[in-house]
Amino acid sequence: MLFLISLLSAAWSSSLSSEVLETLDEQYLWPEDLDKKAALQRAAEQLEDKIPWLIATSTADKIILSHGEIGIFGSVLYPKDYRSLEWSLVELELMVQGFSDEIKVELPEGFDLKLELLYGVTKSLDSYTTLMYADRLDRFNERIKGRLVGIGCRVRSVPDGLVVLEVFPDGPAYKSGVLAGDIITHVDGGAIRGFSVQQGVKRLRGERSTEVSIRLIRGRQVEDKFLKDLVLSSEQQSNKEKKSNTEQKTDKEPTSNTQIAQNTDSKEQEINLTVTRDVVRIPNLHWSFDGNTAVLTLDNFSEQTSRWFSKAFQEIKTELGDDLDGIVIDLRNNSGGSMIQACRLVDRFLQEGVVLTTEGRDNKPAERLRPKYDLTESERDLDWPIVVLIDGDSASASEIVAGSLKLFDRALLIGEKSFGKGLVQLPYNSKHKEERVTLKMTVAEYLLKDGYSVHENRGIEPHINLVPFYFTGLGSYTAQNAQGVVYAVEREGWRELPEEELRTDFPLELAKRLLYDVSSQEELFHRGETWIEDIQKEEWGRIEEIFAAKDINWSPASVYLSDEDEKKSVKQGFTRSKKGKSLAEPSVEESNQLLDVFFSVVGVPTPGSTVELRVEVHNRAEIPVHQGRVYLHADDRSLPWDDVMIPFGYLDSGGRRVITHQLELPDAFHSRTDWIHLYALVDGFEEQTFAPVELSLYGRDRPRFGLSSELRKVDELWELELNVKNLSGYDLQEFAAQLQLPNAVEIELHSGEKIEHEQMGSDESKNATYRFSYPVSEEELKNGVSISEQNQEESETDIDYLKEPLRIILSGDGFRSPFWLEVPFEQLKSGYFEPPVVEFNVPTQTMVGELDFTVQISDNKEVSSSRVWLDGEKIVWHGEKNSYTFREDLYPGQHHLVLMAEDELGLEYRIDRYIWAAYVEEDETFE
Repeated sequence: MLFLISLLSAAWSSSLSSEVLETLDEQYLWPEDLDKKAALQRAAEQLEDKIPWLIATSTADKIILSHGEIGIFGSVLYPKDYRSLEWSLVELELMVQGFSDEIKVELPEGFDLKLELLYGVTKSLDSYTTLMYADRLDRFNERIKGRLVGIGCRVRSVPDGLVVLEVFPDGPAYKSGVLAGDIITHVDGGAIRGFSVQQGVKRLRGERSTEVSIRLIRGRQVEDKFLKDLVLSSEQQSNKEKKSNTEQKTDKEPTSNTQIAQNTDSKEQEINLTVTRDVVRIPNLHWSFDGNTAVLTLDNFSEQTSRWFSKAFQEIKTELGDDLDGIVIDLRNNSGGSMIQACRLVDRFLQEGVVLTTEGRDNKPAERLRPKYDLTESERDLDWPIVVLIDGDSASASEIVAGSLKLFDRALLIGEKSFGKGLVQLPYNSKHKEERVTLKMTVAEYLLKDGYSVHENRGIEPHINLVPFYFTGLGSYTAQNAQGVVYAVEREGWRELPEEELRTDFPLELAKRLLYDVSSQEELFHRGETWIEDIQKEEWGRIEEIFAAKDINWSPASVYLSDEDEKKSVKQGFTRSKKGKSLAEPSVEESNQLLDVFFSVVGVPTPGSTVELRVEVHNRAEIPVHQGRVYLHADDRSLPWDDVMIPFGYLDSGGRRVITHQLELPDAFHSRTDWIHLYALVDGFEEQTFAPVELSLYGRDRPRFGLSSELRKVDELWELELNVKNLSGYDLQEFAAQLQLPNAVEIELHSGEKIEHEQMGSDESKNATYRFSYPVSEEELKNGVSISEQNQEESETDIDYLKEPLRIILSGDGFRSPFWLEVPFEQLKSGYFEPPVVEFNVPTQTMVGELDFTVQISDNKEVSSSRVWLDGEKIVWHGEKNSYTFREDLYPGQHHLVLMAEDELGLEYRIDRYIWAAYVEEDETFE
């Protein structure tokens, strides 16, 4: 064994693996975080995650490798230092590969042990350091370079195919006449109905100068409101270059750089186009005019950003010239990109100084990284007043722009505190040509003017911090610990208002309002300081008006609280908040609580139901309280009752009020017991905390179904009849089934591509008939000839793609994600398919300590394997076992068990179970 390890290690020393580990050891920003033990653990966990039968267990001194049924087959000691980690990875690879070969247990198809091990190593470091290869690397390169080979449009998946949201300027799609709002239904003759964006884009992409034929529908309405708004906003952008050749623009006419010819024909048309693929520059900047204000929205920073900004600035000068009030740079939801491009943008607005410096390991310059970026004075510099919009998703390069313009007093920042990514990553491409792999690694921190650290300060604070107060058909909500200007965001359902009366983007409206007729940046700052109090008063007035529609008095304490009331509050021992609406820890004793709060749930909490959360509030004080609200929190942030706000507003001294909140529960969750934590907050007083309340949910398992098929030839087409039966034991809502063959462009669905039903009752069956062309003869199907066994050299048709199974996708409200069944073509002629039946009875509450679990699995075919995870850690794997028992030691708290069973056809069924383990007093029992 040692001899083999030595040979393999020698191979590694000149390989990608050695290269990656050496680069991390020499260049990673925080060498103290290069934890050899954690690195080996994460590498082993990565293999465990990808190899079904493998269980990797960490002990104090080693990693133990086990086969789920056979047991332990090896162990690897933790390395002495980071450089010797290479030997440990060699051992891991050799043991897993050797065991797989010896016992004849399969590794996943296309599985690369070395790459997975190295990817696991990077997961032990900061979240920005990673190993990229295959599709992940392609996406990274496209984003950074801002270029790709394709047809040049932005799309989104809809039931009929892909709807075009935007057509890129001067790209192949633009030149071929594709318009925003068009729905692409076929690519190279193959239907893409029901495809994901990734599947559809894969069809559209290809080599440069190759042709792709597309069929599209023009004039069909998009039902989804969000997509409709995106399409309409794109269609409303004028084709600037084309328009300039045909008509004279009027003053203040809305314009944009989005190159889209207008689709004004309301009739539905089917159009066939042939598009030649080419290199496309991805526009990550969009600009428009509103009066004398220019609005620039930047999605990310790529190598094309400077080009787009230069074009935008030139157009702004041409369009408005001296009439320009100022510009809004919208960096919301901008996750960053190229640091150099961000610095170049800052340089267009400043003349002297240093934008940033970079510090690598031990505060020294990092290799291949510019140590600082100096501003350069230029006649091209712009002196327009600027407002920058940021939010919690503005990160990295966008924080360089926002932070620099703030620190140099060059822009007014509005919005929310930014993300806080003040780190720099560099890509390290493999020197081995056969390995198309890149290590993206954190190598430095960037510091802005006067050494400001975005990383240590966890972001950039705006000059004007905005706090949204949401109102929807489901209730109202504002952040519990928010500080800043609170503004109303009213959605459909709270009041019966026409859609056009609902305000869409207050931060942008505020930015444009502050810029209106402003003459300088100094005047803009002055407005920001002096107008905010009045703006907040306006917003509180709007919020009071919105609450009044639900008979809630939301007047602030300052309106009614007299000096006498203030004295009463102090006399009674109630503590006023020193920071207004801040959320400091409660500083009053339990006996001096301002409020009594009683919580209950009306109705049985079951999947898909609506329950009533009922809160009764009693004001014990001798003074009234204002803007009162109760917050609900859960330990599990994914639960629907986590972070719920129930407002009650004004409550007089000694008053009681019962308030309710309708909560729609999701269609899919599992039985469990949780604790709800209650907090109350009123204007001017500190937060109150109440005892948690136990809540039990009665869930259900994922949907199950049986599917039978019959395949026959009708004229020149194949006809597939499917019968789907609901075996879930409950009704399925919005049930849908469709047929798909993602990688076979030659398949043409002629009818019945998708069946949809509002409801599918328990044990109810639905039929669907699909017709499609497929180059397999009836005789071959009748004789049961496997497609993969045909002699391709004798066939006139290239049938490589026929080796892929047909995919049948089932979805509905009871599905957390669509379920698909992949079936070889020849098995569809007459077959029945049903996922495994699993019995896994687990209590929702138990005592701390050991608990036995029993699993029973049955299937109409053969069970191929089953796996169990406890709190994210794989603990059990069995092959063809239908029944087994295992024991686990449970510590106090909530535990999550997942069981996945798979049959010989690859059909999987997943069971989730939740257990609350607690210490039990002598007089308590669990049932």
